[in-house]
Amino acid sequence: DSREDEKSANKSVEWMCIMSEILCSSNCVITIENPTRSLIFYHPKLSALIVKFNLVYAYVDQCCFGLRSPKGAEEQEIWRKPTYIVSSSPAIKSIERRCQSSHKHTHIQGSIKVNGKRFNR
Repeated sequence: DSREDEKSANKSVEWMCIMSEILCSSNCVITIENPTRSLIFYHPKLSALIVKFNLVYAYVDQCCFGLRSPKGAEEQEIWRKPTYIVSSSPAIKSIERRCQSSHKHTHIQGSIKVNGKRFNR
């Protein structure tokens, strides 16, 4: 049996897939964004939606778009955050970016101090 948080997450993904199918069927553009390691990409309903509507993946390292620790952090960090964006628009491929590793990344885990308060990365 699944844990309650897993059941809740699966219900959310199923709802998103229902709404996405309605929008795709109406020729609306959809985008779904999650970290590359997200289990959402293994959900059978999302997989079926991707095939049915020929959705397109784009990979982005968010450091390429300026993802940094919040202003006021004791130390300014650069966060890579590998992300997939799935869309019904092939134009999404135009935003693909892979980090060229010209800078050092801080692993996104734990917390960071900003103006004396702790925030999760």
